[in-house]
Amino acid sequence: MPLPGWALTHTGKTVEVLHSPDGGNCAFFMLTGIRQADPVVPNGQWFAVPQTHVGYKEMLAILMVARLDGRPITVVTTGDIACGHAGVAAILF
Repeated sequence: MPLPGWALTHTGKTVEVLHSPDGGNCAFFMLTGIRQADPVVPNGQWFAVPQTHVGYKEMLAILMVARLDGRPITVVTTGDIACGHAGVAAILF
C-alpha cells in the first residue's frame, strides 16, 4: 500500500494504553517508548484511528490482542491529524 512521503513507521513497539472511541469517533492508543507519534502533532504521544477508516474494526482487534498479549506491532501514520492526534494508516503484527 503506497503511503505519503510524510508518513512515519514505528516498528516493534508494544501498546502502552488503548482508549475506546469518544465523541470524536476515534479509538486512541499510545505505544511504549514513543514520545511523538507524528510531527503533525508536536510532542503528541497519542495515535488515533477514525471509525470511518476502512480497516477500523480490524485495527482495533489487532490493538486489543497486542495489548493483552504484549505482542509488538508496527504502526504507520498518515501524516495527517485525526480527532486531534496522529492519524493511523495501518497497523501490522
